[in-house]
Amino acid sequence: MGRATAGAEGAAPRRLLHLLSGLEVGGKERVVLDLARRARTAGHDQRLVLFDTPFRDATRDFDPGEVPWTFLPRGPGLDLGFARRLAREVRTLGCEVLHAHNDTALVYAALAGLALGRARPRTVATFHSRPAHATRAARWLTRLGSWRMDGISAVADELAQYLTGAGWVGRCKTVWNGISLARFTPEGDDGGWRARLAVPPGGALVLHVGRLDPLKRQEDLLAAARLLGPRARFVLVGSGPREAALRQTAADLEHVTFVAHVRDVAELLRAADVFVLCSASEGAPRVLLEAMACGRAIVATDVGGCRSLLEGAGAEPCGLVVPPAEPGELARAIDALLEARERRAELGRRARERAGEFSEEREWAGYLGLWGGG
Repeated sequence: MGRATAGAEGAAPRRLLHLLSGLEVGGKERVVLDLARRARTAGHDQRLVLFDTPFRDATRDFDPGEVPWTFLPRGPGLDLGFARRLAREVRTLGCEVLHAHNDTALVYAALAGLALGRARPRTVATFHSRPAHATRAARWLTRLGSWRMDGISAVADELAQYLTGAGWVGRCKTVWNGISLARFTPEGDDGGWRARLAVPPGGALVLHVGRLDPLKRQEDLLAAARLLGPRARFVLVGSGPREAALRQTAADLEHVTFVAHVRDVAELLRAADVFVLCSASEGAPRVLLEAMACGRAIVATDVGGCRSLLEGAGAEPCGLVVPPAEPGELARAIDALLEARERRAELGRRARERAGEFSEEREWAGYLGLWGGG
């Protein structure tokens, strides 16, 4: 089927396939599912092709719900057979756009396009984080694959600049992540979380939400909690490969609580006094935008687009930025906010205002342009 073209208002294509590794809990996966659901609600056909891990269950992965998905397993190394199977899937479904997410998906989308020849659909890619395989061969393959893309985007200016500057791709536009400013707001129910977490009257709640993964460096937050002592309840929400090790590290910290799953993150964010993101690497984390929209005082590491989100061009900072992998600096920043209620309130007000620049409508318009050639 020929390539889709944008309609009068940049309408989404009729049928689009998102290519990604799996649906484990993470920002990339949330973005893809939100886009697919929004498009399907608008009457368009968007589906998922997973190539490393099929959907397992709702305790370990995001539930795709009504979004159709297919699992096409790929083998180790460069699996040319997987690229051919992907090409057959694209041809069978009459795909108008193939949207690859991150570097591995980009390479296979490009190879599938070669197999399809003149029948290939419009093929685009989005980088949600830095490439996972930082080898010369991986960079060379990604660069070659990028020449076959009709459009490439990244979720933050800093990430786009890194990708082009380091030679992963030749060109890259930015489509910032967006959030629902109606759902994530300072006003509303906090779900009774402070009582559920045994935060005493007048006590403080320091919150982290994210996959328990080495790149997120939750061990730095635990080290900060140890330095600061029980003057605040530290809550880590999420699951992942580092969960057992992190729980063991915090076994003697009675003021640290782990919560595996939260149904309504906005409620918990509204209950927090300080939100912390302590990653070693990021793109433009959705959860940071959500905390901003809920008017929270924030401490984040200076990685990816975090500084841009919290400072903005010519704006007053709406959060504190610290170096990554330095628990002492992280503890000092948290302590500074715990000591200053008025400062927390002012930073939260600025954060909500800044979050208004990252609506889901703006994100949607960006992806419509990527899919339709705008």
